[in-house]
Amino acid sequence: ADGIPSSLRRVEKVIHQFTRSIHYYELLELAGDLEAAQGRADKAQEFYEKMIEGPPLITLRARRLSGNILASEDRHLEAIRVFEKVQSKNLDLSGVEQEKIAACLDQATSLIALSRSDEAVSLIQEMLLREFPEEVPISSAEELLGKAHCLLGQSFIEMGKNQEALIAYLTVDLVYNTNPDIHAESLLQLIELWTQGGYPRRAAEAREKLVNSYPESVAATQLDSSPE
Repeated sequence: ADGIPSSLRRVEKVIHQFTRSIHYYELLELAGDLEAAQGRADKAQEFYEKMIEGPPLITLRARRLSGNILASEDRHLEAIRVFEKVQSKNLDLSGVEQEKIAACLDQATSLIALSRSDEAVSLIQEMLLREFPEEVPISSAEELLGKAHCLLGQSFIEMGKNQEALIAYLTVDLVYNTNPDIHAESLLQLIELWTQGGYPRRAAEAREKLVNSYPESVAATQLDSSPE
């Protein structure tokens, strides 16, 4: 944590010195992210609001990031309205569809937080039925799809549909496993689901994969509280 204030000071110094830099808006986003990591939502929003003055795609991204700050403060209804506005924008620019998909998943996250998991499932499944935009890089697409299925799994667990949750998390494990945090979380959930379903060998395999592949992950630190 000590490194964050130091990094933030350096980023702010560069921002003030190079307001015309091609990386200006990236630096604003980085500064906002660092403020958010310290729990300073108001400061983070100030940086994201400066991004809104940028080109259309930057503006769209800034609004989505602002929505995430609202969600972090449990202001999920406000956040959902922001995410819906992002998804409703009609811009013929590369990168827009990726931002819209991210906003869709952010909205689903807020719906889950509001115990509206059935709505989250409908939203995600509708998104998955659409043809994925070719403009989205493969690595980004796989990460977004991994997050989508992880959120489906979370929603299904909240709805008491463990079989559907198992399928969703298995999809992450076997297909969309490029993001370490998402994959690790899915493996943690698989341990629990396999155990509850009476498949201890499968649970042990998921545990071994989590420990060996992501020993430093947040999910791995939660293993002590999950069944063997």
